[in-house]
Amino acid sequence: MITDIALIPIRDRAEAGDPEAQRQMAIAYADRVGVVRNGDDELLRYSLMLAEHHPDTIPIVSYGSLLASIGDMLMRKEEYYEAIEWYRRSKDYIMKTYLTHVALDLIKHLGIKESMHRAIVENLKSYQQR
Repeated sequence: MITDIALIPIRDRAEAGDPEAQRQMAIAYADRVGVVRNGDDELLRYSLMLAEHHPDTIPIVSYGSLLASIGDMLMRKEEYYEAIEWYRRSKDYIMKTYLTHVALDLIKHLGIKESMHRAIVENLKSYQQR
């Protein structure tokens, strides 16, 4: 929920598909500026909009990180299967975009391998509890 009236036109543009407005809304929710403090669902929603519909508008250095962050958000929501997919997409993008040694360092820095492993384990546990 928006608490700053100045964000309303930005939200409307974001909902209409404007990638810059989507980025601004994601930042507002990430920084909790002008929005309610528990806006994690909205942060995820705007991040997904950017990643799925406007990857070409995101700098190369940020896109792999955005994909991994979406995986992290899904992990917090205990949506493990979906988190695995976003971690995989992040890893694949980074491996295709950078030289191998740089890609491996970035994947390690972002903790993608460990996060993906944790998501797989939690996903298996959730199926065993059913």
